Amino acid sequence: MTTTTERMNQTPQELRTDGFQTIQALTAEMNRSIVMNMDSTLAAVGGVALGGALLEGGSGEGKTLLALSMAKAAGGTFVREQGTADKLPSDFLGNLVYHQGKQDFVFRPGPVFDANVLLADEFNRNSEKAQTGFLELFGERQITIAGVTYQVKDPFTVFATQNLQNEYGTNPLPRATLDRFPISIDTAQTEDEQADVLDFFLDNKYETQQVVEATAISGLRKAIKTVEIAKEYRQAIMTITKEVANHPKLDSADSIVKGRAKLRVADLARFHALSRGKEVANVNLADIYFASQFVFPHRIVPTFDAVNENIKPIDIVQESLKKAI
Repeated sequence: MTTTTERMNQTPQELRTDGFQTIQALTAEMNRSIVMNMDSTLAAVGGVALGGALLEGGSGEGKTLLALSMAKAAGGTFVREQGTADKLPSDFLGNLVYHQGKQDFVFRPGPVFDANVLLADEFNRNSEKAQTGFLELFGERQITIAGVTYQVKDPFTVFATQNLQNEYGTNPLPRATLDRFPISIDTAQTEDEQADVLDFFLDNKYETQQVVEATAISGLRKAIKTVEIAKEYRQAIMTITKEVANHPKLDSADSIVKGRAKLRVADLARFHALSRGKEVANVNLADIYFASQFVFPHRIVPTFDAVNENIKPIDIVQESLKKAI
């Protein structure tokens, strides 16, 4: 495995080679650890590469297991923060305490500063105040208290699980908070997948193993940036974003698809291109198609009529993709 010092002096091709191997190792380990369709498993690895992912689905559908397994496989220090209605930002970020010897207030770091991988479990059970406390952490990988900014560990990845909105004790996440997550993954299972899950847990005693060092994630993030997006494919991203934003079944007042979304599509498309091979250095339409299905859904709110017609955000994305590509 390439060391941190060696990685700093790597060429783009060497970075892509190591990045591809990291993706392969994590994907293979996740396939041994959980039951999920191949695209979602690859997207989960993409979440690590992009710095985070929102996991959505009903209770018992493997959201926490996915995050735990990925954290174990990806190495580094793992911290789990359980969402509760009475939690305050200081409970996880830290706070200022008075130091008698210094005769001044000093910062006492919260548990998030111990994490390379943070699992914000049942995130929408947190109060609105606690949710707001995560914004800077999720977006900039830092927090600011009393005018002083503190950096968290590098690499830092956030997995957050979200319960269904109609469940008791949940607080809907504001659009600005949802927009901080690069991608979302729906863990809902088909009947066939439910049967596979039952067989897996009854027959498989496999324990997830760490397959890469935390520093490999930093290298993967650098490798992604070396993948080029030609002008025609940059235009394709803009066209898809426009199609999604103007879809008649999308509630434009509550949806956020014109800001960070196109940048995250580009990021995940680069990741997907790298996953296709260590020699791949350019994005194609298949990469953009893959990325769109994980970047847009959690940023979309269907109209009231669309909800009554059982139209889901992913349906809007897929219909928009057919028009744009």
